[in-house]
Amino acid sequence: MVNLDEMFSGNYITAEKIKNNLKLLEPMIVIGVKAESVKDDEKPKPMLQFDGIEETLLLNKTNYLFIKEAHQLKPNQKLTDQMLIGGTIKLKLDKEMYNGKMVDAVRVGSFTPREKTTA
Repeated sequence: MVNLDEMFSGNYITAEKIKNNLKLLEPMIVIGVKAESVKDDEKPKPMLQFDGIEETLLLNKTNYLFIKEAHQLKPNQKLTDQMLIGGTIKLKLDKEMYNGKMVDAVRVGSFTPREKTTA
């Protein structure tokens, strides 16, 4: 017998994990960004790592654009991993259409960049 749960055993923040661990809805500090392939045939995707949290957040396009907007970048500026590290993220649960069905989704509810230090 195939255990379907094992097929989704990645250590990512999912809507189901948030429902079972409301601590994931509290503000979290980004401590790292790594690239990881979710599927064998896909190019790596950005994963956010958080202080004190084992799971990582797969940064999809919607959440990436939300964070980029929070930085108020000029059109020619690029968002880098160093701009994310030290920032505070607060996640929320939302709904989205997927394969013709409404499903639970993890969204960035707020992102506060780290304070800029003056040298």
